[in-house]
Amino acid sequence: MKAKNSAVALFATASLALTAACGGGGGGETAVPVVTSGNLDELVAAAKKEGSLTYYSSIAQDQIDVLTQAFTKKYGIKVEVLRLNSGELVQRYSAEAQGGSVRADALEYASPEVFNGEPQWFTALNENEIPALADWPDNAKQPRSLVTSLFPYSVTYNTDLVPKPPTTWSQLAGSEWKGRISLVDPRTSPSYIGWADAVEKEFGPEYLSKLGALQPELAQSATPGAQQVAAGAFAVNFPSMPVHPLPLKASGAPVDYQIISDPPIKLAINMGISAQAPHPNAARLFASWRLTQEGQVAACSKGSVSSPISLNNEIEGCLPLESDWRLIEYGLGDARTNELLDLLGISG
Repeated sequence: MKAKNSAVALFATASLALTAACGGGGGGETAVPVVTSGNLDELVAAAKKEGSLTYYSSIAQDQIDVLTQAFTKKYGIKVEVLRLNSGELVQRYSAEAQGGSVRADALEYASPEVFNGEPQWFTALNENEIPALADWPDNAKQPRSLVTSLFPYSVTYNTDLVPKPPTTWSQLAGSEWKGRISLVDPRTSPSYIGWADAVEKEFGPEYLSKLGALQPELAQSATPGAQQVAAGAFAVNFPSMPVHPLPLKASGAPVDYQIISDPPIKLAINMGISAQAPHPNAARLFASWRLTQEGQVAACSKGSVSSPISLNNEIEGCLPLESDWRLIEYGLGDARTNELLDLLGISG
């Protein structure tokens, strides 16, 4: 059995026939030199001369909206957005990078693999170009990407069908859930196979085998999974994140979420800056702003999100981090991926 291609493989093989929908030129040519002094005022002035920013992201649309609106309000810099799901976003960016026509200034994506796998596509990050990086935690930054937010894994449940939601992953492996579970297909994203890896290490291979024996329905992502739960087709969907059911809950649907903290595993949202960014100063200013308290408050205002500095600093609206929080692992390889899929009874 062969595992589905990883995010890095998608980057390497995406079709060059794809075309971009957002504006901006390629090649990284700009009349404004990149500010390397570490001076925020100089960076702001240079970013304003560029006047705009193109931002590619796979996070929820309402979070994108609040972030970009707050940034534009503060600096007067227009932000054009391309929001796609993870796989489509990877393919689009890959097509542009391989074709020498990069339109994205900043890319935000759940997996660090895309930044580590093709480092030549992204600029090295340093404090002289991103002023706020100096105060950012070391475990939340890599040479070509930085962690902007942390999402807790949770269970989406129908409040009519499940009056008392499960509070542990173990509770979801009971026979009473058979025929009532929607499981996000772990083949669709490194974030979901990473969850399977984390719970298997915590509870052993028998846990995934028990889940597989329940013959859960596979959802292509947590968004349609939440929609199915809201419609009453299933009692629960997981692994998900609070941002997935929240819009449905706000509309009055009988759906909610339960964060699971045994163990408190997190998904990191990573941001990188294109090496050939058409608006390099605006991209650096946006990245720096995301790391400020103002940027973190904006990121947390539309969902249950943690800041990488939530453990030691209370940020308005952000979930505090547990002392033993951990990130999922990426780059598991075909052998480990196939092992996990086999335990769940899923074909690669």
